[in-house]
Amino acid sequence: MSQLSRPDRHLPTEQPHPGNEILGALLRDAEHAVAAFVPADKQDAILMLLGLDRALLELFAVRGRNMTAYHTAKAKDGLS
Repeated sequence: MSQLSRPDRHLPTEQPHPGNEILGALLRDAEHAVAAFVPADKQDAILMLLGLDRALLELFAVRGRNMTAYHTAKAKDGLS
């Protein structure tokens, strides 16, 4: 059997992350965005509900990552 026709040649070398680890990482990334846009008394409820809507969770996670990167760069340059 040639190397090109082997069915296992595309197998990943590392194990994929379980879904709960991915969800946890996205929720951690989304925390900064939720803190910026949601009143403090509703933040826990919103974070719990974000776990049910993957598309909205990913939007908040991206926004949270961008906010974190912005604040880190701002602090690095001495701007506050």
